[in-house]
Amino acid sequence: MDKRLMSVVRWEILSRPAPCDDCQHTTKCALDLKACRVFQHYISTGSFLSNRPRTPTRGIFNEIFYEDEPNFKDPSEERKRLRKQFRLEIL
Repeated sequence: MDKRLMSVVRWEILSRPAPCDDCQHTTKCALDLKACRVFQHYISTGSFLSNRPRTPTRGIFNEIFYEDEPNFKDPSEERKRLRKQFRLEIL
């Protein structure tokens, strides 16, 4: 796919409402590498129901992002670094 088309596709995706926009779990999911079924459905279909319950887990995150990665290793050091960085930014 050419770069211009990729830019249009990226803009189209990022300009739409997403389930994480108003979710109380957004920061925790990002730091702890978690996701919920609402986000998983959004990734698969591009749509979501905002009134669905959201219970993020590491298992769902792994299903979305690492199911095709046979040599996946838990990036715990990166998580520690991100947590420290996030704490410093909010102080």
